Amino acid sequence: MKKDLGSNPNVITTQKIKEMRKIKNNLFNRLFNRKALKEQREYKKRCERIIGFYKEALEKITEANSLLKLVDVHKWMWDKGFQNYNLGPCEWGMFRTKNIPEMNPDEVYLGGICGLFTKPIPFWENSDKKEAYGVSGYEAFDVYPETTIYEIILGQYKDMLNSNAKAIYNSACNFLFSK
Repeated sequence: MKKDLGSNPNVITTQKIKEMRKIKNNLFNRLFNRKALKEQREYKKRCERIIGFYKEALEKITEANSLLKLVDVHKWMWDKGFQNYNLGPCEWGMFRTKNIPEMNPDEVYLGGICGLFTKPIPFWENSDKKEAYGVSGYEAFDVYPETTIYEIILGQYKDMLNSNAKAIYNSACNFLFSK
């Protein structure tokens, strides 16, 4: 029968060492590294804010029924702290803008999936929204011949926002709740 070494106050376990390091590091940081602590507090507030707005972000993405509304949702999410490389501006990426808060639909390029060309949002908004895709072979991706091209593009933007919101939310949860 093994003894529980953690209950003996005279035995140093790895958990006790970790706890002592936390205390030592916290005391050291409080005395000598105030800038790092300030940055960590700000990041903690951002994580708390992301967790608070996550459900609302998912609802807004789900409710959006046009690409123009998704651009507004994207800007709102960016303002609430949902920021990462995939959602940010990139000269050759989906969001070819200088900054997200001032992004307009002409700077959002969607497509490049299921054999569709990459075009800005106005192209997709002005296209026939009832035109069926008409190609089989993409059923594994929930794209059927009767699916409209507009639905495919709308789904692309929604899926991109959803997956990145989830990744950012998970990262915030890991930061706040795992020690």
